[in-house]
Amino acid sequence: MAAVFSAEEIIELTEGRLAEGFMPDEAGEISTDTRRLKEGEWFLALRGKTYDGHDFIGDAYSRGALGCIVEDRGSYPIAATEFPLIAVGDTLKTLAVLARNWRRRMNPRVIALTGCRGEPSLAVAALAHMLDLPVVDDAPWAIKRPAMRIAQPVRSERALSALLLLDPDIRLVLLELTGDDLEDIYELAMAAQPNIAVITECGLDDFRLNFSEEEIIDTKVKIIGAVNGAPRTAVVVTSSEHTSPDMETYFRRRLETFRYNTNEVFDSDSVTIMHSTADALTMKIKGSDQLFSHGKGGTETLKDTWCVIKAARALGMPDDVIAKHLKSL
Repeated sequence: MAAVFSAEEIIELTEGRLAEGFMPDEAGEISTDTRRLKEGEWFLALRGKTYDGHDFIGDAYSRGALGCIVEDRGSYPIAATEFPLIAVGDTLKTLAVLARNWRRRMNPRVIALTGCRGEPSLAVAALAHMLDLPVVDDAPWAIKRPAMRIAQPVRSERALSALLLLDPDIRLVLLELTGDDLEDIYELAMAAQPNIAVITECGLDDFRLNFSEEEIIDTKVKIIGAVNGAPRTAVVVTSSEHTSPDMETYFRRRLETFRYNTNEVFDSDSVTIMHSTADALTMKIKGSDQLFSHGKGGTETLKDTWCVIKAARALGMPDDVIAKHLKSL
């Protein structure tokens, strides 16, 4: 069962208005692509860098759409005056609002990780492995009940659309927070309302050329602020130079921070490295005598392994089970 919304619900949630046509009695699913739109679905017209969904309102009408969700404009390229057009301020933000509403109604447990562009990070791959969520190369997300993985590379609007596919059988979602800019990542985090957020260093590295360090820190704080619902845990890897008192203020409980300085010296209270080479890593973390091993060494492996352990613990997974999964990667 995918998300369905009536016209009244859409207008109430988005503070929109019926700009043209008649209010339909039926409810429908949400589609953002007229090529895949089915009869009886709403068409939500998104704007991109090279396209404008409003150019395809006529196609949506001819394919039997229930109506269109459009941005508030003076006129629209359609002659059918009875066809419902719900006008909103921003259709991408509307998609985020609808996705968040549906996520709350379905109420799965959500783990959100700042993903790296290109190859998935060790943290993402390891958690997907532990939770038995396969990587699917030819689709932006993979569903394996009772869990869903919304994976990168994926544009934020496709990830938001994936949240609208949640049904009551899906009880766990692993979401990679990716997007074209920091605002995309924040909007996706707000829609997902994660129970556990994992903020790795590599997840925001791609933005350092176009955004200031203050903007990146602010995005981290916003992601932490989006965390909601038990176990309400945030896991953050950050250098001592890239921290903010707002992180602690914004999230007073269950904030796990792994800090290091510019010489890659790690907080000994968080991690004890037992053995580290280019080909292997063995470590302990605070509060456990369990040895955690991985068949790859190096700084990034250490950071991601720490993230995986903390996130898996927050899910209630025992240390020995975590260690077994890590070793088998």
